[in-house]
Amino acid sequence: MTNVNIFSELSPPRRNEDFVMLLIYVLFLMALTFLTASFSFQGSFTAWKRHGAHIYLTTILSIAIWVAWITLLLVPTLSPQWDDTILSSALVANGWVFLLAYIAPEFQLLTSPWGHKGSGTTEHTGTDHFYNLY
Repeated sequence: MTNVNIFSELSPPRRNEDFVMLLIYVLFLMALTFLTASFSFQGSFTAWKRHGAHIYLTTILSIAIWVAWITLLLVPTLSPQWDDTILSSALVANGWVFLLAYIAPEFQLLTSPWGHKGSGTTEHTGTDHFYNLY
């Protein structure tokens, strides 16, 4: 029979070390996303560069939060009562980073007009070319 209470039986420092191993895996995935987003800057399509910049900024801020989170979980002088506070603060901070660095700019781009109002001309960017294809 499988012991389902294995994590609750571990000491708090050992439990944090196991949790940090999971966090390092996710941090590795974020580093891959960061690297992949950097390739979007090499193309000629302007909209991809903007989307890539939003992803790039979001992942770099998320990586910073996760490195701080991992560091705080590995500090031996903090008592286990701080674990939930550290966990919730990191998740809330990461959620706000995602909302402010990715969702808000993408939503602003989605709702912005394609041309300049009042100028009588339309600036031709990569997005205009994309939308004119359809």
